[in-house]
Amino acid sequence: MQDDKLFVIGYKMFDRMTPFNTSKQLAEKNVAVGVVVGSIFVGLGIAIGLVIGMALN
Repeated sequence: MQDDKLFVIGYKMFDRMTPFNTSKQLAEKNVAVGVVVGSIFVGLGIAIGLVIGMALN
């Protein structure tokens, strides 16, 4: 559950940094925005996984 909160925080930060409304662009099926948002989630997942992996060692 903690990971989900981090993904939401990351998405909200990205949405505030961009000059356009990300949610609106995704609703309009803008493929470029979808690819960027997807890559952000993949990057956050890798970072979270590394932090969790380091904590378990």
